[in-house]
Amino acid sequence: MLALLRDSVAWIVIAYIAIRSFSPRTACPLVVLAMCGTTLAKIVIVNNTLTPADVAAMPVALTGALVLGKQASRQPITLIWLLAGYLVVSGLSPFNFHTAQDFH
Repeated sequence: MLALLRDSVAWIVIAYIAIRSFSPRTACPLVVLAMCGTTLAKIVIVNNTLTPADVAAMPVALTGALVLGKQASRQPITLIWLLAGYLVVSGLSPFNFHTAQDFH
């Protein structure tokens, strides 16, 4: 579930940046192409298999980006809440700093 949330939020942010950078008509195919390219690279280059979260995150993210696109005035704050929600759910793992080991 956490992987689905992580991947969906990441793709929503990428879709938001693409929509703000290009026209929505151009951005949608670019995001889908980026999703397919990333998925293909994960399989071919990294030699990994796809998880259900990888596959499910793409349509969830596209749906989320379309819904976000309809909220013109709330887009940045919605992205901030999505990212903050992900960090809270993931246990603030990006901010877990481990102390350095003593050098012997």
